[in-house]
Amino acid sequence: WALVQAATARLMLLLARADARYLRRVRDSRDLLSKDRGGLLDPGALVQRHGPDWLALFRACGVALVYRETVSGVGQLPSEGKLQRLASALSQSQPREGIWCSRNLRDSALADALGQSACCGLLAVPLPIDDGKPGWFLMFRPEQIETRLWAGKPEGPVAMGDGRLQLLPRNSFAAWREEIRGCSEPWSAIEQQAAADLGEDLAVLVFSREIDLLNARLTEANRRLERLAHTDALTSVWNRYHTEKQIDAAINAAERAGKPCTLLLFDVDHFKQVNDRLGHEAGDRVLTTLAREIDQNLRGGDYLGRWGGEEFVVVASGNNLEAGGTLAERLRRHVAETRFCGVERITISVGVATWREGDSRRTLLDRADRAMYRAKHDGRNRVVELDS
Repeated sequence: WALVQAATARLMLLLARADARYLRRVRDSRDLLSKDRGGLLDPGALVQRHGPDWLALFRACGVALVYRETVSGVGQLPSEGKLQRLASALSQSQPREGIWCSRNLRDSALADALGQSACCGLLAVPLPIDDGKPGWFLMFRPEQIETRLWAGKPEGPVAMGDGRLQLLPRNSFAAWREEIRGCSEPWSAIEQQAAADLGEDLAVLVFSREIDLLNARLTEANRRLERLAHTDALTSVWNRYHTEKQIDAAINAAERAGKPCTLLLFDVDHFKQVNDRLGHEAGDRVLTTLAREIDQNLRGGDYLGRWGGEEFVVVASGNNLEAGGTLAERLRRHVAETRFCGVERITISVGVATWREGDSRRTLLDRADRAMYRAKHDGRNRVVELDS
């Protein structure tokens, strides 16, 4: 009895040490998986990177991840269609918080979904990422032929004795072998728990990637909304709303620090004739080309906005009236020398006004507008500066 107790204690110690070594290997695999958390790897890339380690860790022949409409895996696996049907059957029959395992798939409730396959064992871990359709982390094991030694073969020999059939004990209880097919190596409790822990880490990684992708899309959507709120849809320069804000900011800087502020208000000469003769699409192309050419010839502190129709505003902070007039003349000449597709020649009339103490946005724009109309009245394709 003492020997039995000692042997039992020794066996329990060896099993505990084996379990501890296995758990360390599982922990190392989870640590490697957690290092990918900031890498934004898609589920397929995660399986390809870590799948070979999982095959060795769980003594599996194949590892697969079925998530939404995508299937990824390594090793010996059923076809993609079978894996999709298998995941669908699991989702319908299994609670989402529980794993499912079998060593004999051919005789299980999932046999119809799997069809003919060389894989006999399955350990399935749900990934509750999508409320509508959970993903599944699947591990397969191949068939393991098991030989069992029996005593007392059921179909043992019989003989006639005393006028009737008799079972011959000596022969009928002789040892015989039976081969068990269609089953895999069983999934141990510690393997099931390790798979559940690994699946939880995998779900966190996939979910984190989903959140990061959603945040990226949200950031891009906000950026587009901001551009739409500030940018003219046709010419891609500032719209009137944002131009007004920039004029107010320039006036505030002039009031606080005495920094000069000059506005250039201009429009396209005879633009209605362009639309009437060539159509509005040609007119749109003229405005787009004009905005691009003007914007490319401004200094770093100058800003261009579309005021409305064919009218544009340049906010030239730091420029007095003379410097603003010089800038306006340079832009006028550049436009007159630019070739516009399908149009013989395009010119602009520019009005220039500089901020004076007591000016508001309205009064400053009013002077620039009067200067522009004087330029048109005086023959167009010219610059007029108005200081009073």
